[in-house]
Amino acid sequence: YGDRLFGIECGNEPNSRWFWSGTQTQLADSCKAIYDARKAANRTSIPILCPQADSPERMSYVLSARTSGNQPITAYCDWFGAHVYSGMGSDQTGKPYSTFSLAEKIRLMQARMTTWGVGGKPLIVTEYGVGRANYNNQQPRHRSSIQEQWGPPPPAPLRPARVTTGPHPDHPTQNRYQ
Repeated sequence: YGDRLFGIECGNEPNSRWFWSGTQTQLADSCKAIYDARKAANRTSIPILCPQADSPERMSYVLSARTSGNQPITAYCDWFGAHVYSGMGSDQTGKPYSTFSLAEKIRLMQARMTTWGVGGKPLIVTEYGVGRANYNNQQPRHRSSIQEQWGPPPPAPLRPARVTTGPHPDHPTQNRYQ
């Protein structure tokens, strides 16, 4: 990628089973491998982003990881942070989701980073937004009740034809259409 590479993130939400099935040691070892490869390629100007936890509250999962040589993952990362998502509306008991400012989450991330000895390093948020929205406190509806209220769904869009390689079996001089 040459000069177009902004940074290398060595993992995405490793505290979530959706994105990582390895151990913390494997996570730290993978960051070390990326660090070593960057150094060998003499590309130390490209920052390595520590894996981003799915929330600031869960950053310790990443920051506490150690390599198989017992070195902290933080030794192999230049930037640190977490994903910041919030909810809108109310939960199923009617209690409003807590609102927060980005500044509050940044302060929490800085505190976590200080706890793990990397308080002076850059902080980055690679994902930010609304993770869930429950506006009316109702349980999800079944398709039949939605259709009763709103009518049937619109028809599926037509699939455009596309040309594929090779002749049509019935017309060897024409291209095939799907």
